[in-house]
Amino acid sequence: MTTFRMTAIAVALAALSLSAGAETLTTDIVVVGAGAAGLSAAVNSADHGAKVVVLEKMPFPGGASAVCGGQYAIQGSDLQKAKGVKYDPPQALVYDLIGNGHLHNDLTTLKVLAEQSPAAANWAIKRFDLKFIDQPLQYRAEFQFDRSLYLVGGCGPMFQSVLKASKDKGVKILTNTKAEELIVEDGEVVGVRAKAKDGSDVTVKAKAVLLATGGYGANKEMLVEPLKSALYYGPVSSTGDGHRMAQKIGAPLQLMEFGKRYPNGVEAAPGRAASVIQGNYRAWTQAGILVNAEGKRVVNEKASNNDIMQVLEKQPGQLLFLVMDQKTFDGFREGVKTLGVTDEDLNKWLAANGKTVPILTKGATLAEAAKAAGVDGAALEKTVVRYNEHVTKGKDEDFGRPVAFMKRTVSEQGPYYIIEQKPRFATTMGSLKVDEELRVLDAKGKPIEGLYAAGEIINAVHGDDSSPGMNVSWAFTSGKVVSESILDELELR
Repeated sequence: MTTFRMTAIAVALAALSLSAGAETLTTDIVVVGAGAAGLSAAVNSADHGAKVVVLEKMPFPGGASAVCGGQYAIQGSDLQKAKGVKYDPPQALVYDLIGNGHLHNDLTTLKVLAEQSPAAANWAIKRFDLKFIDQPLQYRAEFQFDRSLYLVGGCGPMFQSVLKASKDKGVKILTNTKAEELIVEDGEVVGVRAKAKDGSDVTVKAKAVLLATGGYGANKEMLVEPLKSALYYGPVSSTGDGHRMAQKIGAPLQLMEFGKRYPNGVEAAPGRAASVIQGNYRAWTQAGILVNAEGKRVVNEKASNNDIMQVLEKQPGQLLFLVMDQKTFDGFREGVKTLGVTDEDLNKWLAANGKTVPILTKGATLAEAAKAAGVDGAALEKTVVRYNEHVTKGKDEDFGRPVAFMKRTVSEQGPYYIIEQKPRFATTMGSLKVDEELRVLDAKGKPIEGLYAAGEIINAVHGDDSSPGMNVSWAFTSGKVVSESILDELELR
């Protein structure tokens, strides 16, 4: 998260940050983790009269939900229908997610997502007054139907809406309060022991405990290769706390080796990534192309992230380059701002001109920009000529880039820009196992009484790779479903 975003969120949430002294609280539901999944569950529970306490170890709520890319896959929703896709059945989503997840998907949660995401999207859009950019549904290679829309301002405003609803409903959010242990009595989870920032103990006794603690991308000890070597750009709060607490009381884990890696990161600081995916999306609508260090195109730029990732992994140093003319770069610049990459960042990188990470170069000619980036300039010039021929013919004879994204040739006039493309990740797939009510299961496959999970902590729904906009979809779907399961158990609905 950029310093600007972190500061803005901290200021906005200052009024919600409660001082957590040494105390024991009693409530209907205690939620561990104040991201979109946890807070949407809290809101829906409070809407039905439940008393809810939320524990958040960071100084402010948000987690990954406050800094995600802002894409929401609204499969089967009323809005998708209004945007022109009248038929997008659950079976189609299952087919797409199994294909993208390479058959690793947890089938129980996949069934929940496919069947419940339309109603969840309708609910979330209305309940939290979600605003989308006024544009058509976006094409994504991972989907057979267009499902994705961009939230206005990205995930930040979306999360603020969820947070405001939580405040309005009287949900008690204890920030700077780290959950450390589940309280188990006679085989039933009946609360959480936590530690406040000042070191005092906080105990919350509850009729139901919901783990919505996110992933473990910031915990190197829980990662294996190739995730461990990929540039991380997620929140520092993602350290697998919920995974470990549940595992300690006998809950097994699955798919812990997998995480969502993207092929469009830049090394903004040593070992840390910044996402430029929104800039890339705009570049494809102009004349941006991907090349390797040899100056050659090696992939369809509009292929799935997973397909591009597989090509990227085979390149020396796992490195590709996005090549842009001025008009394309102008669009790229506006796109990356939505993810917190500022003009100041870009100007700083351009001033270094390839001498330090990240590589972002500018040249009056392709050869000049290529030399600074460490790309074969002569080969790049030939590549651009051939790509322009494809555009003129209306067909990419080399890699099959869709003609809808080949509307303009690369300009014959400079300047030109080249920026690195490296693997990045934030989202992990390793999960607790749950049933269709999102009750956490023990080693024998039986529900652990009183314990539930939602969000990234049960991300095996995606398999080994999540599709565009589906993490937001899963946050709201799992939040709504799990809250209704708890409400039914407590006879509040």
